[in-house]
Amino acid sequence: MISAGRLILLVIGVWGSVMLSPACAQREQVWAFSDSAGLDFSQPGPVPILTGTYGFGEGGASVCDTDGALLFYTDGSYIWDRSHTRMPNGDELPGFVTNMGGNNLATSSTTQGAVIIPVPDSAGKYYVFSLTAGESTFPGRLYYSVVDMSMRGGYGDVIPGRKGILLDSGLTEKMTAVVGNRCNLWLLVHASVTTSIRAWEITTAGIAHTPVISNVGTLAADRYRTGVMKISPDRKRLVTANSGGGLEVYDFDPAAGIVSNVRLLDYGTYYGAAFSGDNSKLYVKIYNDGTVMQFDLSAPNPAQAKTWIGGGAISDLKLGPDGRIYGRGSGNSTWLSVIRQPNQPGAACDFAERAIQLSGAARARLGLPNTVPELKRDTVSAWLEEKGCFVSHIQISASDTAGWDYVWDDGTTGHTRVVRQSGRYILRYHTPPCVWHTDTFDVALFPYTPATGSFAGCKEDGSHAWIYSAGDTATYDYIWRREDGQVIRIYSGRNTDTLYTSPGRYTVWMQGNNGCDTTLDIIIPEPAYSASFDADTVVCAGVPFSFRNTSAGSIAAYQWDFGDGRTSTLQDPVHSYATPGIYTVRLATATSVPCYDTAYLRIRADAPATVSFMKDRDSVCAGTPIRFTPVAVTGADSVIWQFGDDRLTSGVTQDVVYTWDAGGVFPVTLTVSPLHCPDTAYTDTTAVFPYPLVDLGPDTKFCPGANPARLADLAGHSPGTSYLWSTGTRDPDVWVDRPGIYTLTVTSTYGCAATDTITVSRSCYMDIPNVFTPDGDGLNDYFFPGNLLAAGVSSFHIRVFNRWGLQVFETQQINNSGWDGTYKGQLQPSGVYVYIIEALFVNGAAEQYRGNVTLLY
Repeated sequence: MISAGRLILLVIGVWGSVMLSPACAQREQVWAFSDSAGLDFSQPGPVPILTGTYGFGEGGASVCDTDGALLFYTDGSYIWDRSHTRMPNGDELPGFVTNMGGNNLATSSTTQGAVIIPVPDSAGKYYVFSLTAGESTFPGRLYYSVVDMSMRGGYGDVIPGRKGILLDSGLTEKMTAVVGNRCNLWLLVHASVTTSIRAWEITTAGIAHTPVISNVGTLAADRYRTGVMKISPDRKRLVTANSGGGLEVYDFDPAAGIVSNVRLLDYGTYYGAAFSGDNSKLYVKIYNDGTVMQFDLSAPNPAQAKTWIGGGAISDLKLGPDGRIYGRGSGNSTWLSVIRQPNQPGAACDFAERAIQLSGAARARLGLPNTVPELKRDTVSAWLEEKGCFVSHIQISASDTAGWDYVWDDGTTGHTRVVRQSGRYILRYHTPPCVWHTDTFDVALFPYTPATGSFAGCKEDGSHAWIYSAGDTATYDYIWRREDGQVIRIYSGRNTDTLYTSPGRYTVWMQGNNGCDTTLDIIIPEPAYSASFDADTVVCAGVPFSFRNTSAGSIAAYQWDFGDGRTSTLQDPVHSYATPGIYTVRLATATSVPCYDTAYLRIRADAPATVSFMKDRDSVCAGTPIRFTPVAVTGADSVIWQFGDDRLTSGVTQDVVYTWDAGGVFPVTLTVSPLHCPDTAYTDTTAVFPYPLVDLGPDTKFCPGANPARLADLAGHSPGTSYLWSTGTRDPDVWVDRPGIYTLTVTSTYGCAATDTITVSRSCYMDIPNVFTPDGDGLNDYFFPGNLLAAGVSSFHIRVFNRWGLQVFETQQINNSGWDGTYKGQLQPSGVYVYIIEALFVNGAAEQYRGNVTLLY
């Protein structure tokens, strides 16, 4: 028997992908890296090209448009456009330069100093993330800038005001990015003082302010400082290759940005790393000599599945858009090595140590371009034909149930839906990582429900069974069989088929021209005639109720006696009792033969319920409880109180206490719900008065000795309102001449009181530090009572003396940065120094401060 099924599944219209290799293929068609080096993968080879890059050649990234044409590239500090010219606003992205040997160390000496991410749903705009090197002026800082390719006639530039924005600090040199599972991306950076990995979520709303932090790692924190961090193409694994020692593989959850389940593969020192395209192999380069090793991640113990692949030079490794893995070759840095078959184990991976010679004066250094993750909004349309045979409804389900935001065309949600009519139904939803689905269901329901019946005469005039479905227009083929399998009737027709035969067990197979078929079991019983009926045995007086006639046989007439003096001849009558009581109902039946039978049933009619209540007061202030007491309640064991949106069930004699939070006139309803009678309700109203509004405004400041501060209720007042300040004043406002906490209590004409408090503090003061550390870390580098330590100062004179009385610093400039610990350009020794500060405040008061300050390094 066929009941329901998905007969046809046709999926069309899939555009784009989000897995690493195909998604990044076009965006990474051109690589720019190291010293003037580049590769063009749009031509077979790939073909070496010259670029504008220079510096230490570690951190870097390049990006193409969706057709594979180069847009721009960066080392994290500078941005070059497609003409290999630096963008006008693309210099010194972190805001500072660290020079060593003529090179900018700020980011180009970071192992993964740059990442480029297309801004989601903002065509032509790109985030450029810059990570400063450990030996730079400000190590371990993460900045971002935004490039708009519509600027400069399509050559692009950094948007003014969106350059070098500090996102975080205290980081290592490891940084990468990957597509998430909810139409989002993740930027991952390794922390420097802990073993944690921080993941910032990037969506159409921008960059999340707070990262997801995963506290993972088995090594000491200083081992993670340099090396690389890579994510597998299937986005399920993450590796950290640490030049400080240690190679670790983790699990990565692209849905939550969480890194977990660390596995230590080796304690050796490593620099570069890359996963194979099928995610089964991990290739790494040893830090001290550039040797390439392969780890088989599909092995039971990947740490022991380690194979030497070949030599070379120290550098990163990168999976290219052609499925091959590239690295720095041996020799004079003009060669790149290639792993041509990285999915294969051992020597079958086909490693070539010197496979591609770079163009002209280009030189390979340590780095290769970072990954460019792109959020692709793919579209999938599915057409499905669903068929239900001999059912009144079927359940249809999304073609993919691993998604979110399931919405049907009628506004209902969920990945399944029960439908009861033939027609077209549409479901829209998302699946990871950012696929928009439209499932269209063409449903054909054939709700024919075969009915069977058996009839017999009072005398032995034969029995017959029938099959019928009202409104069914299909044509059926029928085959009737006895219990022993003997065929006794074959028939084709529409809507109905009838068999006249003797009592017994039969089967009938039927198939319609709609493709539905079924087999029915039919029992024709011996002739029987009996009177029977049922009804509710407890009802409510005055409320009509129905009798259900269940008599058997060919009944010709019915005679009902309801026990209250009234009768009926209907087959299934409706009746009501005018007064409560217990009644005996009789049904007498007669057949055309004739045959007779009688049935009886006792029914109790209950009286309707009554209800009312009292309250202990007619009005209250908001927030003050009021007590309600039920009275004159009959007909139920419990009652229901309704206070607007609140609903409370209690006993019939139980008091209820309720409190309103806001003012108004509120209806209160008490309802009795008897088991058999309709609900009875009683309603009264209660007046609730609101508390007055009190607003003293925000905390304020004033300068002692100047004019006093005025405090007043900003909320206004109405007639009859009274005021009481904590000073004892009863006026709406008050003047104060000293700092403190002041409270105002306002009482309405209804006796409802509210309070507000304001803090008044002084605005003229000077705080002087007793120690400073001019070590260049950006914290407490100067001795000076600056903006954060003083207020209300109109002028002052500061002098600093060493222990021999020599004046080493003097200034009268309020906006001066302060003493940096030097005298005539020379750093002064650590120790205690004497200061004299003469200050004049805005209120005319003059002060002199003398004391000691300690200089520390």
